[in-house]
Amino acid sequence: MEIDREVDCLQEEGDELFSNKEKNRNRQKLIEDYRTLKIATHNINGIKGSFSKLELLLDWAKKEKIDIIGINETNTTERQNKFNISKQEEFVGIWSDAETNKKKGSREGLLINRK
Repeated sequence: MEIDREVDCLQEEGDELFSNKEKNRNRQKLIEDYRTLKIATHNINGIKGSFSKLELLLDWAKKEKIDIIGINETNTTERQNKFNISKQEEFVGIWSDAETNKKKGSREGLLINRK
């Protein structure tokens, strides 16, 4: 397992300083501290008429412990997105505006967990 290899590398330096019991306790602590960045993408296909899509996506992201979500085709303005995400305490949003000649199938956002 990759985490075990990483923990072994981190633990090798101090091996002589600890008893086996302390080594196991330190190993568990290192494993708990080892974090994985979870990234997801989603084509939301428009949230202008139904902001419940965004709420459902964020509920799913909380449940799955997603750190970053890339969403595309929001078809909303940056101002609308900032208003909709303002109710969320766990995520912050970064939004792009549409190209000047394009109205449908545009505008992207990144939702980043605040943890």
